[in-house]
Amino acid sequence: MKNKNKLKIGIDGYQIHSGMRGMGYYVFNLIKNLYKSVDFVIFYHNKEIFEFFNKNERKNIEFAKLEFKNLDDKYIKNEFFWNIKTISDAVNRRNDLDLFHGTQNQGSIISSCAYVVTIHDLISFNIKKHFLNKEEENYYKIGVNIAAKCSNAIIAVSKNTKKDVIKFLNVESPKIKVIYNGFDKPILSQIEIDKNKKRVFKNFGIKNDKFIFFLGEIAPKKNIIRMIQAYSKSKIKNKFDFIISGTGDKIYEDDLKKIIKQLQLTNKIKIIGYLSFLEKNVFYKNATLFIFPSLYEGFGIPPLEAMSFGTPVLTSKISSLPEIVGNAGILCDPYSVSDIKNSLNLILKNEKKLKLLSEKSKKQAEKFSWVKMANETLKLYKEVTKNYEKRF
Repeated sequence: MKNKNKLKIGIDGYQIHSGMRGMGYYVFNLIKNLYKSVDFVIFYHNKEIFEFFNKNERKNIEFAKLEFKNLDDKYIKNEFFWNIKTISDAVNRRNDLDLFHGTQNQGSIISSCAYVVTIHDLISFNIKKHFLNKEEENYYKIGVNIAAKCSNAIIAVSKNTKKDVIKFLNVESPKIKVIYNGFDKPILSQIEIDKNKKRVFKNFGIKNDKFIFFLGEIAPKKNIIRMIQAYSKSKIKNKFDFIISGTGDKIYEDDLKKIIKQLQLTNKIKIIGYLSFLEKNVFYKNATLFIFPSLYEGFGIPPLEAMSFGTPVLTSKISSLPEIVGNAGILCDPYSVSDIKNSLNLILKNEKKLKLLSEKSKKQAEKFSWVKMANETLKLYKEVTKNYEKRF
């Protein structure tokens, strides 16, 4: 039965699973922070979702399982049909929802209630050949256009994403609300991190505790090849090692390893794969510098995570990253190996600069939180449902 004092919100839980990345964490944290304020109905197909919610949370959330079989190994194609067919049909069969929130760029066609969609990025409009084949790219572009045209409101996770939505999807500015993501803030004390440092470093074969650190998806858009090339040409490579963490494109990772071998830097650059929450905390806290000159980000959570530990950040001067790091980060041209190299030399040879950046970083990170994101989203839910008129 519908609680008259609460909004009943359908929400797409497709991205919540054991291997989830940015979009998964976004919807998970949104639900975690709002499940007492609204009645959520989570549409899902992977039973792993139950591992992320405790008994009390599950009592206050309706889980609506939808039958969905992946069509093939094309990820975007699966997302497209999940949204355009499976989600659309399921939501439109119900008459008890005040609003449906699509959480993963791709659009649905909703006629039974108000509809809000979150667009995290428009990467394929900005980076040519981001997708490995034209079919995937076409499904992505059709999906985000449906999201833009059929929704009552669009959440953009940064001002840069809003600018892209206006430019590429021809959406008027008032329809788009910028609501910044949050990030997972440190919960371990300095004592706990120090206590685990020796064990974690030993597990990953880390012998030099002076290092620069990258964490993110192992993919071309993250610009890791240029990072390696810049590091190899820098003056700081004798003093600092380079630690690369993440999972993703196996072929790309093999290419990285070949380049590292060709540059004769296998003893200086380590690709260490996936990190647990505790391990991630240890590396963030002990890194001298976090490096993230990505070619495109809709938001960019890893730089904020690093900054919350007071770790200085070197990142890109393009896409959303300048607005996320503010004046607390060093910006470089991600397409210039020379500029990345010069920035590394400039920062790591200046102790006063490192200390100043560390102080600024913590203050900048405090501006972002999942709680703030959730509260602003709830405010938008109320505005949209108040003004909603059925269009079909």
